[in-house]
Amino acid sequence: MMELDLNSIPSDFEGRRQHALNKIQDHIEPGAHAGRFLDIGCGSGNGVIAALQAGFKAAVGIDRSLQDFLGSALKNSITFAKSMILMLHDH
Repeated sequence: MMELDLNSIPSDFEGRRQHALNKIQDHIEPGAHAGRFLDIGCGSGNGVIAALQAGFKAAVGIDRSLQDFLGSALKNSITFAKSMILMLHDH
């Protein structure tokens, strides 16, 4: 079984996720947001999370390092869940 190095997770995830969300909103027509999103070279997966937040039906990221991606995906899913809880709490 592969060990994940959780220390490799970028600490600046939130800023990178927001940057990705801004790019998606600025450069992809809203009607396309109902489709699927593929991020090639996704790195830590911030673009995948941003695509789902933008309303895409499905989002997939592909990168060269499975270990880095899996470690980042774990961190990103926790961060996303926390942000969704806060958003729901505020409404």
